[in-house]
Amino acid sequence: MQFKEGVTVFTANRNEVGTIGRVVIDPRTAEVTHLIVNQGLLLPDQKVVPVELVQTADADRVTLRKEVEDLEDYPNFEEQYYREMTAAERSRTGYAQQTTSSLYWYPPYGYASPLSYPTYIPNTAVETVRNIPKRAVPLREGATVTSVEEEPVGAVERVFTEAETDEVTHFLISQGMLFKKHKLVPADWVQSISENEVHLAVGTEQLQDLPDYEGG
Repeated sequence: MQFKEGVTVFTANRNEVGTIGRVVIDPRTAEVTHLIVNQGLLLPDQKVVPVELVQTADADRVTLRKEVEDLEDYPNFEEQYYREMTAAERSRTGYAQQTTSSLYWYPPYGYASPLSYPTYIPNTAVETVRNIPKRAVPLREGATVTSVEEEPVGAVERVFTEAETDEVTHFLISQGMLFKKHKLVPADWVQSISENEVHLAVGTEQLQDLPDYEGG
């Protein structure tokens, strides 16, 4: 199977439910575990779909298994909630009870009486939780690919997997701006993966020796 950002996702009944936003990879096993499916245009919902619910996936479309009718019950990629700041956080950010001087117009005969009163600054923090496995990487399309010499050698365009195991076999990377070339990089050439970067264990010259990818 292959997963490319922006490809439309359908149910088995041919109902369109979104487009691929990211591919979630477990770097310890080199397996794709989930897809992040975008729903909507301006501020899309991002639904987390287990990869085992994918029936087929190619460069043109992803089709889910028949038991998936919609994505309403699947979790969002990111959720936010409020929690109380710790004492260290309050101290570090300056969030604490303060006394502020203000003017109260009393009595109303043309003079002001300055009074002091305590002002309470909110002591809550916003926590963001991602509903994907711990240590999993939500790889972005366009993530920079670097060689062992730390040179940028391309950008991720597609992820290929073994259909039976969901293990990543290759990364398709693009090179150049106007007249792009493509290289199909074996997964065992990858040293590490982060959200925005794929770092190779091979040099730039070895990568350039790969034949150009001419597939669809």
